[in-house]
Amino acid sequence: MALRLKQMIVEIHRRSLWQVLTVYLGASWIVLEAANQVIERYLLPEWVYPAALVLLLIGLPIVLATALVREDRAPSAPAEPRDPTLMTDPAAIELDRPAEAQSVKRFLTWPKAIAGGVLAFAALALISGLIVVRGTARVTEAYGAAGEAFTEREWIVVTEFEAPEGEAEVGLAVREALTVDLQQSLYVNVYGRDQVGPVLRRMGLPDTTRLDRRLALEVAEREGLAAVLEGRITRLGADYVLSARVVQPGSGTELIAVRSAASADNLLEGVEKLSREVRGRLGEESAAIRRSRPLPEVTTGSLEALKVYAQAVQASADQRYPQALELSLRALEIDSTFAMGHRLASVSFSNLGRFAESAQAATRAFELRARLPDRERLHVEGFYYVSIDGEFDPRRAAEIYELLLSRYPDDYRAANNLGFANSVWMGNPERAEEAYLKAVELGPYSAVAYSNALIEMLGLEHIEAAESLSAVARERGVPLSVTHSEMPISVARWDWERADSLCRSASVESGGPGQALERQTFCGSLEAARGRMRSGIGVIESTSREYAQYGQVINHTSLQVGLASMELIRGQPGAARARIEAVLDRFPADSIADGERHMVRAHLTYAAGELGLGDLIDRIVQAYPRERDPDHWFARYGATMEDAAIALAQGDPEAAVGLLDGLKEFGYYPIGWQYDRHLMFGLAFDALGQADSAIVHYRKAYGTGQISVFGTWVVRGPRTQLASATRRLAELEESRGNTEEAVRQYRRFLSLWSDPDPELRDQVESARRALARLTGAESI
Repeated sequence: MALRLKQMIVEIHRRSLWQVLTVYLGASWIVLEAANQVIERYLLPEWVYPAALVLLLIGLPIVLATALVREDRAPSAPAEPRDPTLMTDPAAIELDRPAEAQSVKRFLTWPKAIAGGVLAFAALALISGLIVVRGTARVTEAYGAAGEAFTEREWIVVTEFEAPEGEAEVGLAVREALTVDLQQSLYVNVYGRDQVGPVLRRMGLPDTTRLDRRLALEVAEREGLAAVLEGRITRLGADYVLSARVVQPGSGTELIAVRSAASADNLLEGVEKLSREVRGRLGEESAAIRRSRPLPEVTTGSLEALKVYAQAVQASADQRYPQALELSLRALEIDSTFAMGHRLASVSFSNLGRFAESAQAATRAFELRARLPDRERLHVEGFYYVSIDGEFDPRRAAEIYELLLSRYPDDYRAANNLGFANSVWMGNPERAEEAYLKAVELGPYSAVAYSNALIEMLGLEHIEAAESLSAVARERGVPLSVTHSEMPISVARWDWERADSLCRSASVESGGPGQALERQTFCGSLEAARGRMRSGIGVIESTSREYAQYGQVINHTSLQVGLASMELIRGQPGAARARIEAVLDRFPADSIADGERHMVRAHLTYAAGELGLGDLIDRIVQAYPRERDPDHWFARYGATMEDAAIALAQGDPEAAVGLLDGLKEFGYYPIGWQYDRHLMFGLAFDALGQADSAIVHYRKAYGTGQISVFGTWVVRGPRTQLASATRRLAELEESRGNTEEAVRQYRRFLSLWSDPDPELRDQVESARRALARLTGAESI
């Protein structure tokens, strides 16, 4: 029996190589299947399965070599009997074998091979287990590739993330973080909320409609977007599981699927790993992906802060600006170094007209700009240099926006802001128009881009082009308010009946508080232009109180100056003076932010000089001392303009002309001050008896570009005083013997004041008599 067992063992050894191979491969299949189940069940990192496969491949030659060595040692025939009485040294048995073979055989034993395999897999299990237990972020599944379905700079739209019940805030936070990381890419374009909203409106849906997979696919198909990224969040114990699927619109084909897992403490790292995997499978190069900065570094390390911030972003997108401000400030209470939170707070303050606080928040975002993604960092720097008094440098801002467009050629915000820098601060309307039209091209549903482009076109007297652009906006369903489109175009056409009609119907137009105040401002100034001062004063007074209530000191001051102008036209100089004094009484210097104080003084000083209220200038200058002004060209430009206004008030028009001529050295012409610059030139040349020069500047001050814009600053001049300026132009043209042009200007005046207030009718009758005299008619 023992002999037969021994023979069987020998036979097994003879066949051990093939048998071991078969057994090893079968065992490997079992191990890999078990590993797959464990990975799926416990969300082990994606690399665990390939690591197990590598260990098995490494083990295969070791096991085969062990089998060969062990087979080589097996006897080929029964050993001859040995004399039990003969003492033999055991080592002598191996003396005839080479030393190397003896060493290999001592190493390649079955116990050692088995122990090595067990230890290797135990180490793999321990490392991956520690990763899971600690909640370390890891990709747990990833497959697919976009291939030709997605190419560089194509668009992807991200759906709202489905989240476990009661954790909708986490879903918002994850979607926001994923969007931020995707926007770091130079390869992928993300279709943002501001772009999705207009599409939803054209579909007859509110902007706030939840963007689920079905709706996102429809939006993508309508707009020709390349892909939809659908997201989901689930819970597995203490971990969050993040899933993303990239789907091709039209066919609905799933291109990519990625899943990652992380604990709440490492959730941002989990989002980052998910995003980077998706970006790579969309086609972005690994080197470019590695250059992107970690998400916690460019957002916040606090999940709670990110959750609140994501709600603030949603509120801002829904135009719920007070809630957006409240939430952004709450996020900053959690993480005061959250640069994107400061940026959003700045935008929210600005949307509410709290410009000084907006500047403070923007300054803090600028200080923390190293914690922003590249694109947002450049936007913050551009805004800082074009908006913040301490470092006011619009040329540098324009260079930054040019750089933004070179890196991100689809960024319509950069194009729009480039237009703003050129138009508002640098006096380059042609370049501004070009940039605004580029913004319209890149953001074909952006109401801001259309509004800015329209106003720039009207300023350049490109009226027909503005009408065409307005028609395009209507066809595309862009929600332009009448204040930003139809009203200024009607005024540019001198179609006052149409403008009156729009104001009568504008009260029923939808829109937030900001749009309502703009409509009131426009229509109040239109009433003044039409000679209906009583009605206009009532509207502007109400609007001015609201601006003061919201803390918008500059807008309030501008309207008060407009009211002073209306009072003078009515023949009430005492009431006009009281309007200016009311601003001084209501807003002492210490109550106005540093960035706004010199603007308020400039408004009031210009008004005092232009309206003949020179006795107020000393009080204005004392109330707002210049030594507290910022030291940059914009403040110095304003100071020169103030000195010109003071020279006018003191009866020295020649000095005023000299000061105004000196403004050329600045090389910039802020659009908000173009009216005052030309008006003061006109008044000075008029006082000097130089009618030709006075007419040139009066026409610029009251041209189409000035009277058609909708900003609050026009209330204090271009529309309010349009009729008086038109009548003065008629008188100057008559003095030059230019009868034809004088007749045209008198008729324009009479068309404006076709039904003025009773106290203004004497002025109308005087104009009628002058027109009759020039035309030879008995009556007009």
